[in-house]
Amino acid sequence: INVWDPATEERIGQIADATAADIDKAVAAANSAQRSWRSVNYHRRAELLHEVSRQVMAARPLVAEMLTREMGKPYKESFDEVAWSASAIDYYAEIARHENGKVLGSAVDGQFHFTTKDPLGVVVIILPFNYPLCLLCWQAAAAIASGNAVIIKPSDLTTLTTLQFIAAFDSLPAGLVQVITGGGAVGKRLVEHSDTHMVAFTGGIETGRIVAE
Repeated sequence: INVWDPATEERIGQIADATAADIDKAVAAANSAQRSWRSVNYHRRAELLHEVSRQVMAARPLVAEMLTREMGKPYKESFDEVAWSASAIDYYAEIARHENGKVLGSAVDGQFHFTTKDPLGVVVIILPFNYPLCLLCWQAAAAIASGNAVIIKPSDLTTLTTLQFIAAFDSLPAGLVQVITGGGAVGKRLVEHSDTHMVAFTGGIETGRIVAE
């Protein structure tokens, strides 16, 4: 799929349109990684996510320029969005550290009441073009911090930027965070897949209704 610079109308790259086999391979890898990740304690998960946040900030000028060239928003907005993304990662790292369960005051004599929070498995994240990094981190950081794996389907208008951005997650286990590129058929297969367990979707109303169905 060709990628065009909206300011110059020049082709600046190409992205792959993933096949069904590509998607199945990614889902299998995500499930394998998640089975190990869910047993990692919350403190360690938080530490690793804070390292991701530091890498995001280190890559800020490059990623911001790529976002502006690929989707056209002013560089100042792109630069800010990278920082907002890092902030979201730090926020969810600490939420997960402190919100993994609670012991509750008993309402009945002789009983012990408590809650635990368990991960769902593999979370599919389908993103729009306008805030592709910030929305990615709001959703992915929360999912990862709570023990899930994520597979990201970016907009085809911001895929190159997303692929570069995800390099900041390299300190996490292989397969835990993946990007699958392509058109609507890719998102459809991820949503319908029997081995994905949750969908985070931001986009148009009609597509949202199809995802919900």
